Amino acid sequence: MTSKHFSEEYLLELSKRQTWIVIPAAGIGSRFSEFKPKQYEEFFGQTILEYTLKKLLEIEHIKVIIAVNPTDSLWRTLSGLKHPSVEIVTGGKTRRDSVFFALEHIKGRASRFDWILVHDAVRPCVKVNDIQNLIRETSLPDKIGGILATKVVGTLKRVEPSMIISENPNVSTVEDRSLIFEAQTPQLFHFELLYEALEKSKIEGWFITDEALAVERYLESDCPGSDNPVIVEGSRDNIKITRPEDIAIAKAIIMTQQEKL
Repeated sequence: MTSKHFSEEYLLELSKRQTWIVIPAAGIGSRFSEFKPKQYEEFFGQTILEYTLKKLLEIEHIKVIIAVNPTDSLWRTLSGLKHPSVEIVTGGKTRRDSVFFALEHIKGRASRFDWILVHDAVRPCVKVNDIQNLIRETSLPDKIGGILATKVVGTLKRVEPSMIISENPNVSTVEDRSLIFEAQTPQLFHFELLYEALEKSKIEGWFITDEALAVERYLESDCPGSDNPVIVEGSRDNIKITRPEDIAIAKAIIMTQQEKL
């Protein structure tokens, strides 16, 4: 699709759009320490959240909105968050709520086609080049957004929920994995689209696991025939720290990345 399919007004709006990064960091991490959320665990002399933020701030001309738990006071002690491009907002009980509250916070400043790049606080191993590639691959006028993802390489099994522990489980193998990807973050969408998708998912009570699913459900419901978000293949380095043992894995990944520089 070429630019002649789009109005000059639309293309002008796109040329002026800004990129906002939203970091939902309101989780309490029940599988982690009972004393503090996992994003505040030590990571190379700082917290995981600070390390992740430092990576994201390498991207030019961005503003970062971090959504924290209403009961959280630890963020106030972190020097890494005291950056002129960083703003802190109160998050919600769910990831969806936290991202939506961040969008509400900038609603009066963001244009409808501004990019909203949502990234997990506990993915410190993301490569800046991958983020820049995601932005580049979704920059064409006909793109509504996209996500980083990696191809699934292991053997996948589909089982009945009640049969996971059973003498005769109902198990089938997913043989064709060529079109199966594991979603990562960042996930990147136009402000207006993401705002409306999250708002409707809340009203309708949709179960969503990430921003892309909210957008997909919204497009299917309200904009049938629209293009879906694009998949941009990222690095397997971009793991999400979920359990205590993941910290050692993430540190090993970072050290390997630094050795390659």
